[in-house]
Amino acid sequence: MFGWIAVLVVAIALLVVDLPVLDPLLSIAITAYILYNVLRNLRQTFMLFLQAVPEGIDLAELQRQLSLLPHVYSTHHTHVWSMDGAYHVLTTHGRRRQRDDEGRGLSTAGGDCPALCRVWLRAHGSRDRVGRR
Repeated sequence: MFGWIAVLVVAIALLVVDLPVLDPLLSIAITAYILYNVLRNLRQTFMLFLQAVPEGIDLAELQRQLSLLPHVYSTHHTHVWSMDGAYHVLTTHGRRRQRDDEGRGLSTAGGDCPALCRVWLRAHGSRDRVGRR
């Protein structure tokens, strides 16, 4: 949209005043605008290729919230990355508590971890696909 408006304004300006330098200046401005957008998109593409943590996701806070779950003893080797900018993936290694705070044995059911991960990732812009292997 920017390009055709700029061309129209410069065309009208060239009809009114004789400044032939406006045409090459407009070409340089449009080229700079295109180059800026290319570099911005290239950075986002590199971040996807490098499997960087998506913007807006605080990995330390996620690990802290996982450690607050009653069945979770500790987590480590936690990674979050984006497959396509919208679908985020979370992997972590976790150790389960064998007993609760009163010394009672805990069940071997999955607990709340998949539900927490689903809520966390949904709140941070990912589609809802969380499960266990």
